[in-house]
Amino acid sequence: MKLPTVCLLIGLLLANTLSAAREFTVLTYNVENLFDLDGISQYDDYAQTAKGAARAPWNAARLYSKVTNIAPVLKRFNKGHGPEVVVFQEFERDQSPQSTITDWAAFEKDYGSQKLETLMDENHWAAISSWPAEAYLYKALHEAGITGYTVARPAFTPEDGKKAPHKNVVFSKFPVTAVKQHPIRDARDILEVHLSVDGQELVIMDNHWKSGASDVKTEVTRVANAKVLRDRVAELLKANPALPILLAGDFNSHYDQRLLVPEAKETGIDNTLQAGSDEPTLHREQGYHLYNLWYELPAAKRRSDVYKGRWGTLMQMIITPGLCDGKGVDYVDNSFFVAVFPGLNAEPIWNTPISWQQFGKGFGCSDHLPIGAKFVVYAEGQGTTKTFTQTTATPEPASVAVVDYSILNKRKVPSANELKNQSDDELGRSFGQVFLIDAPLASTRPLAVRYGERTFELYSYLPEVLNQLKQIPEGKRIRCYGMLEEYKGRVQFMVCSGDWLK
Repeated sequence: MKLPTVCLLIGLLLANTLSAAREFTVLTYNVENLFDLDGISQYDDYAQTAKGAARAPWNAARLYSKVTNIAPVLKRFNKGHGPEVVVFQEFERDQSPQSTITDWAAFEKDYGSQKLETLMDENHWAAISSWPAEAYLYKALHEAGITGYTVARPAFTPEDGKKAPHKNVVFSKFPVTAVKQHPIRDARDILEVHLSVDGQELVIMDNHWKSGASDVKTEVTRVANAKVLRDRVAELLKANPALPILLAGDFNSHYDQRLLVPEAKETGIDNTLQAGSDEPTLHREQGYHLYNLWYELPAAKRRSDVYKGRWGTLMQMIITPGLCDGKGVDYVDNSFFVAVFPGLNAEPIWNTPISWQQFGKGFGCSDHLPIGAKFVVYAEGQGTTKTFTQTTATPEPASVAVVDYSILNKRKVPSANELKNQSDDELGRSFGQVFLIDAPLASTRPLAVRYGERTFELYSYLPEVLNQLKQIPEGKRIRCYGMLEEYKGRVQFMVCSGDWLK
């Protein structure tokens, strides 16, 4: 056989192999209180009137800032086209029946030529105030060039106003073949979404469990949440042990929850759900066995959120054996990641999340960093033999990992005096930055300093630091470093480390 013919055959075989399998990205993202504009809210600080709300009113300008801050995060994937699947949490649950949108292609066609900024102008937004929360983000993504999503979400029911204020939503560029919802105790319904990925089935279980990860009392509720998820996954796997199922979302539990809350008799994610650390077991066993993708990363890199200076892993991606068998839809080994984009969704020095700040027009993204992974889909009859290069390190308690605020370069910290004449919008853009405070203590209840006409409160979640601040008498000059934040409508400096006191 002539050499060109051999090369041609090899080329055809490679082309067939490549066409039989392609990669795609799944991201899971808690976007922190993405609320709509229907005038009904279970949270006072997302009401559209000032009654009972320190940060009210929630308005079109803030919602516009919110969705246009999320869009650039998603645009970082797939050369600006966004992840193929996004598993979202913390969209406001519909409170008004007129907010239903069923045909997203028609929605895109109806509003495609109109700018969201114009539609949300105070002279126009009343006409779109009935949109559900997901519609505003859908429109913002479309304008950013991120198109082609179908939206899977819970059905509206008259009881929605009495349920948890949030819902889970999935954006998918693959066809959605079925959507189910599973009520859980004191938390958001689990959203079960079936996708057809190039003709191969993939099931997404979108979760947002009861909050309070460090509270042993609320762990009882998360155990109940986990039982609902476990039983449904077991039911699906009994019918088809090879079914690929991805469990994702905000579980309000760390991957090693049993180590964080040792006094709990049972923890939801470890004991009840049994989300384990042994990936090869997935290859050996069929049926109910789960692998937590956090174990793909070294322990020091397992972090998606921060609470009182401690790193946590409340966001989860967990897979069943059907996503690790080299057939159909499959997980790409060691592709799990945390989506950290300094200056965009993460603070540049510590890579901590830039939380949403409801101040002025609103700033920031979310108090959670998104996590994600790559998957591959093989055509029917195609596949590969799985090998494993697991990077599991010895588990360590999530509570041990702390943000190292001591690495602050104090010589480059600007003076808080720069803030005294700033407007709310200008001030909001400085949230998350550290400033040198050098001013007389204006009051002790609350602890506060003044710059110009504005009062800045002082606080620390570290008891020893807060106690030192409380020892300073009113009128005495205080020198320290503080991170600018917003708390319940008030501006404050957070002293995050003992060495920030001078």
